[in-house]
Amino acid sequence: MAIATPAAAACTIPTDKVVVNVTNQSGNNNSTEAWDQFDVKVALNNLDGMAAGCSTSVVLPDIFGGMGDVTKYLNATGEATNTQQADTVAVMTITKATRTMAFVLTDYASTHTNVKAHGEASAQVNDSIKRGETQNITVWINGETVTVGTLTGATCTTDCPEVPTQPSKWGSVDSGTSGRVTMMSPVANSGDVITMVDTLTGPNAANQAFAPTFDVRGYNCVDTWGGPGLLSGGTCTEGSMNLDAATDMSQSADGTSRTYTVTLTSPATFVRLHQDMTFTGKGPWTDTVAVTVPGKATQQSHATVKRYDAGGGASGELIEVAPVVPETSMEECTEANQGATVWETV
Repeated sequence: MAIATPAAAACTIPTDKVVVNVTNQSGNNNSTEAWDQFDVKVALNNLDGMAAGCSTSVVLPDIFGGMGDVTKYLNATGEATNTQQADTVAVMTITKATRTMAFVLTDYASTHTNVKAHGEASAQVNDSIKRGETQNITVWINGETVTVGTLTGATCTTDCPEVPTQPSKWGSVDSGTSGRVTMMSPVANSGDVITMVDTLTGPNAANQAFAPTFDVRGYNCVDTWGGPGLLSGGTCTEGSMNLDAATDMSQSADGTSRTYTVTLTSPATFVRLHQDMTFTGKGPWTDTVAVTVPGKATQQSHATVKRYDAGGGASGELIEVAPVVPETSMEECTEANQGATVWETV
């Protein structure tokens, strides 16, 4: 009867071996705007002798988002790859839903010296931060809370966000093939018909397609960070007008463009339209929306959608073993030992 071999006990990379830096890509954490992009760097130090399967996890606070589901192999060449290599030191897995960067060691650290690894990702701060207020950036490492820096919300006295006067467009793609693009119109009046023509463009146009579903919402104000909402007692609060029933959609015969016509039902309203998409290949994918509001010339906005990615690397040196010099003794052939073995192979 076969006897099962127990799995090796899991081990945790100690928190004091994990260093986390979270830095605004502008280089200035002290003037942070909502939706700014941040670089997140996790360094794993002094890994010598640690066994395969040892792991650690870093969880970002909920002021961040904009991550994706990614797995990267951190190699001793200093690079990160999408597949495991002979010199892979650690595997980094980023989980979008939990804002987690998890690392699991291979057996490299147990057979090498001066071993370390690092993972890099991007994250986007959301609009829950407050203007002019400083707050700690606290992460969870192996379940322990660790403060890794601070950020201060940018102040606003002039050029503060206002309702849009020109169109805008952006998009994102999930780890699979699904994604979405978002288009926003300038402000128009009740009864006006806003026309949006979204056209797939660029060398990868054939690798993107409109999904059947879309959602159209109306707004009449923006908050301090430019987020859309509805006026209530002079304050811009969270909310929207559902304009799906007031929207008609038609698609070109070749599927490369869609035209949306939205009839506004309230005064001083702008429209935000989410269109679900299918993306294949590596990308990037580009498209252009042309927006026409009564009384104004047609305006265009372009968007480039890129698949979320991350990086990192590692390093280490093979443990050197000093060669053993065998000791030998020279035997003499005498009458007493004739017939015995004098020389032996070492």
